[in-house]
Amino acid sequence: MGDASPSTYVYDVFRLPTPVSTSNLQKYRAVRLAALQTDPTFFLSTYQQEVAFTDDVWRERLNGEGKFTIVARADIRDHGRKEPGAEHGEGASQEEESESAEDAPFVGTVTLVAARSLPASMVPDFADSKTAYFIVAMWVAPEHRRRGLGRRLMEAALACAAEDTKAPTGALEGDNVGTKAEVILEVTLENERAKRMYEGLGFETFLVKPAEGGGEAWMRRHVTVD
Repeated sequence: MGDASPSTYVYDVFRLPTPVSTSNLQKYRAVRLAALQTDPTFFLSTYQQEVAFTDDVWRERLNGEGKFTIVARADIRDHGRKEPGAEHGEGASQEEESESAEDAPFVGTVTLVAARSLPASMVPDFADSKTAYFIVAMWVAPEHRRRGLGRRLMEAALACAAEDTKAPTGALEGDNVGTKAEVILEVTLENERAKRMYEGLGFETFLVKPAEGGGEAWMRRHVTVD
């Protein structure tokens, strides 16, 4: 996705609006396929499987009820380039800057999935189908790592879980103030950097599944609805 310099990028982390636009669909597809190519051991799916997906499959993934996709967008702020209007002694207008941001690629993503939206057979015994949420497909492009993007994506996902829990169609009906949503994730044991970040966000390991050549750890934390 190109070289990155800390002084030339401004990052925007946000939840993808639904129904997803064609532009956002294509940018999400690009970042997801880049993730599968770059770090194939981090995911259960493969590049070969998902590169064959049609737009309808991607659209269903992004628009599904109980599924929330958060992305990080990298907008270039290159101080060495001429901004539109610079030849007249003017800076870029707000409209021009907005258009630039809209065209910027996605360089990170995470998806939050409500357990209620999954078939019962896919919800582990340790998860409450009413109040549990799963973190999946977490990834930041290598050239944009070590800048806090992973943490920002996760914080947005946790906020999304709290917001959805107290919504009328969320985890529980009625007044949900004080309800604790449980956010659960799985991380490979070899991915120590990600595990440390999750621990820094309050996640605790509750199950370890060793395997030849590695294994997985299940982690969780509660999010209280204010």
